[in-house]
Amino acid sequence: MPRRPDISAEIHPNANHPLRGRRILVTRAREHAAGLSELIRRAGGEPVELPTIRIRPPEDWSAVDAAMDELSAYDWVVFTSVNGVRIWMERMGERGLEAEAFAGVRIAAIGPATDRELQRHGLRADLVPPEFVAESVLEALLRAGVRGKRFLLPRAAEARELLARGLEEAGAHVTELALYDTLSEAGDAAPVLSELREGRIDAVTFTSSSTVRNFVRLADEREVAQTLARTRVVCIGPVTGATARELGIRVDAQAAEHTMPGLVEALKRELASGVEST
Repeated sequence: MPRRPDISAEIHPNANHPLRGRRILVTRAREHAAGLSELIRRAGGEPVELPTIRIRPPEDWSAVDAAMDELSAYDWVVFTSVNGVRIWMERMGERGLEAEAFAGVRIAAIGPATDRELQRHGLRADLVPPEFVAESVLEALLRAGVRGKRFLLPRAAEARELLARGLEEAGAHVTELALYDTLSEAGDAAPVLSELREGRIDAVTFTSSSTVRNFVRLADEREVAQTLARTRVVCIGPVTGATARELGIRVDAQAAEHTMPGLVEALKRELASGVEST
C-alpha cells in the first residue's frame, strides 16, 4: 500500500520553523554571537546582532602563568564559562603546555557548554551540576567535600563572589584568578535601538548580566523601559533575569535550561501565539 503523504507541514506551516517571520536581537559578544544566531535561523527566525560586550584577556599574564605552573598543587579547577576555558587553553597552548597538565586535578564546569569546550581541548569535567548557575556548582562541590581542598577559579574579573565565598566558608582554600575582562562594546547602536522603539524587532535575548548592563548603557538607563516596551525580553537564566529587573527591564521569559538551545526554546514558547497567527 502506498504511503500516505505527510501533510503535517501544510497544516502547521511553522512546525519546523516556529520563529518564522520573527526578528530576534542577539546581544552576545561579536565573536560568540554566531552560535545563537544559527540556532535562531534554524528555527526560521532572523537574528539581528548588536554586540553589547567584548572579551579582553589580561594584559599581564604573570598570575595566570604562575597558576598554570602550579596546577598540580590544586585539587579542583572550576570553570564557570566557555570564555574561561577558551582563554585558559589558548594560553596553555602558547606556552607549550598540554591537557595532560591537568593529570590528578579534578575539573568542575558550570554547564554542558563549558564541558563541551573542555572536551574540544581533550578534557572532560568531573562535575557538571544539574542547574547551570554558581549556586548549583557550589552545592554539588559541597556534597563532594571541600574542607582542606585547594580550588582554582579562573574566571571573569567581575564574576560573582558567591562561589568563592561559599567554598571558603566550608573550609576550602580558594585562589581566584582574573582571566578576562568583559567590556562594553562601543558600536553604533542607534539604528537597532530605533527599530526596537518602532516595534520592528520581536524579541531581545540576554545571555549574561554583562549583556544586560551594557545594553542599558547603550540604550540609556532612563529610556530602556520605553525602548523595550514593544518587544519581548528573554533571558538565559535567573541571574541574568534578576539583573535585568534590577535595571528596570521587564523580563517575559527565562530559559528552563540555561544554554543557547534552552534560550531558543524559551523564545519559541514566548512567541508561539504570535507565530501561529502569522
